[in-house]
Amino acid sequence: MLVANATGCSSIYGGNLPTTPWAKDAQGHGPAWCNSLFEDNAEFGVGFRMSVDYKAKEALRLLKALQDTVGVELAQQILGADQSNEAGLAEQRKRVEALKAKLKGSNAPEAIQLMQMADYLVKKSVWIMGGDGWAYDIGYGGLDHVLGSGMNVNVLVLDTEVYSNTGGQMSKSTPKSAVAKFAAIGKQNVKKDLGLMAMTYRNVYVARVAMGYSDAQTLRAMVESRGVQRPVVDHRLQPLHQPRHRHDQRTQAAEGRSGFRAMAAVPLQPPASGEGRESSEARLGRSEDPSQGLLDERKSLPDVGDVQAGRGREAP
Repeated sequence: MLVANATGCSSIYGGNLPTTPWAKDAQGHGPAWCNSLFEDNAEFGVGFRMSVDYKAKEALRLLKALQDTVGVELAQQILGADQSNEAGLAEQRKRVEALKAKLKGSNAPEAIQLMQMADYLVKKSVWIMGGDGWAYDIGYGGLDHVLGSGMNVNVLVLDTEVYSNTGGQMSKSTPKSAVAKFAAIGKQNVKKDLGLMAMTYRNVYVARVAMGYSDAQTLRAMVESRGVQRPVVDHRLQPLHQPRHRHDQRTQAAEGRSGFRAMAAVPLQPPASGEGRESSEARLGRSEDPSQGLLDERKSLPDVGDVQAGRGREAP
């Protein structure tokens, strides 16, 4: 597993030492992680995919050329291995270790090359991840290009609906009327629907999930997406008020029915007697947002009914 992580909250807690959420198992297998910029993370991840695919193709070529040296049976087992699940990947790793043992000590140029590339005979996934500031705004152009390319990559969007790492500024993921920095009077436009936009390509697996709402659906989406050899968008929402869905284009191709499955949102219960509520104006009182002045200006405007009745302010 290779991870291309856009700059943001996830890159901070993902790359902060001496602790890290990325780990390896007892055999030393784990993700390779690297951080990129806001504006080019999707392209950065595609570079991972292209590199892995090239090295895997070259390793396969060398293995076919060295079948007689390493053993035809072992070579054929590696070439025809089923790597669609964890058990299959584990068996392939064992075969690759056996291959390395046979190549060890050989001075043949092709054997040395294959020894260096043998690990690429085990299937690797590439994950491109970041927040909504990257996926919706600054890096959206590159992300859209990657989704349209049809390349075998996985995209994980951690949607907090604001630029969380820099203090909570409005993004295109921010819902309409929500108060945030640079949206002190409430965001004037609706939330951009990244998942539905990705679905228009028809060959992209899309899941919009919230682990706090349904960990089962989140896990199901991850399992379903494993067999997709096309782009995957796993859109993770932190809030619970947005609808969740999954769209698997393989269902329509195989069964002739829609691959779209929606989960109804559970309405949130308001706090009793208004307890715990905070008005937008109260929140603005604590804000240093320069757009707060727009709210003050709006308050000074006459009511529409007053204008119609001729009670508006005198024209200058």
